[in-house]
Amino acid sequence: MTAIKWSRWSGWEINKLIEMREAGLSVPEIAEVLGRTIYGVNRAIRTRLELEDIQLKNPRWSDEDTAQLISMYREKRCHKQIANSLKRTSIAVSNRIKYLKNLGKI
Repeated sequence: MTAIKWSRWSGWEINKLIEMREAGLSVPEIAEVLGRTIYGVNRAIRTRLELEDIQLKNPRWSDEDTAQLISMYREKRCHKQIANSLKRTSIAVSNRIKYLKNLGKI
């Protein structure tokens, strides 16, 4: 059995974590992308984001938000329009669209 090596979170990893949470990715998805454990990601969310008082505007995508995003995307709306409508960042919208394409929902 191989032990998992512990290492500090880099600034890049924290920024990527914030970006992925805003995009609505789940903790297991984030852990896989960053090469971290689910426990490590949960701990980072609790300690680094909450203790540093970083406010995530919309950490989760609701089914209604996702449906509205898909509808607006199919209407050929630009990412900025979708973002403004959903009160999210353009980056969050772009990431969510990529995620939904990978799932075959778009």
